[in-house]
Amino acid sequence: MGSGFYSKHGIDPAGKYPDTDYIEKEAERGNSINDATPQDWDRARNAAFSKQVGGNHYKDLAIQPVEYIVANNIAYLPGNAIKYVTRWETKGGVEDLRKAIHYIEMMIAEELK
Repeated sequence: MGSGFYSKHGIDPAGKYPDTDYIEKEAERGNSINDATPQDWDRARNAAFSKQVGGNHYKDLAIQPVEYIVANNIAYLPGNAIKYVTRWETKGGVEDLRKAIHYIEMMIAEELK
């Protein structure tokens, strides 16, 4: 199974990263998340970014909007505009386009103040 946090805590590295409940239980036992190696954190990040909660409107994309937003250090307002423009055809339709416009309008307002 390897070394580091996963093997120490009996978790299959190919499996799901431990959820909050698991981490809290380990903390109660005296085990620390600080024992995690850089590889453990990479696995955790990949696991987190590979799942989608609440629908499947991003699953067929080559890259999820959040991956693009995080990788490019994009702020909240433009990030949300990107999210809504990306998903409008597969989730919210015209309503998502209106939401994207709203975020862009807020960006403009922030720039003009």
